[in-house]
Amino acid sequence: MRTARTIFVTGTDTSVGKTAVSAMLLAHAQAEGINVRALKPFSTGGGGDEALLASLQKSTLRINFFNYHEPIAPWSAA
Repeated sequence: MRTARTIFVTGTDTSVGKTAVSAMLLAHAQAEGINVRALKPFSTGGGGDEALLASLQKSTLRINFFNYHEPIAPWSAA
């Protein structure tokens, strides 16, 4: 029996590659037959990251819950 695991990708600034790394991990895991989901619960600066991650998944679950227009730290954008 496999247990659920979580990988948390984080970074200290915008445009440092968090979404790119997440997308690569997602694609690799799916290629290995692992049932995975990616979430981006907080985002700033548009919705391109969510669209990319959603396009790589077979699930229709919502992956983004808080999106702010300004590309700054979420707590400042809120």
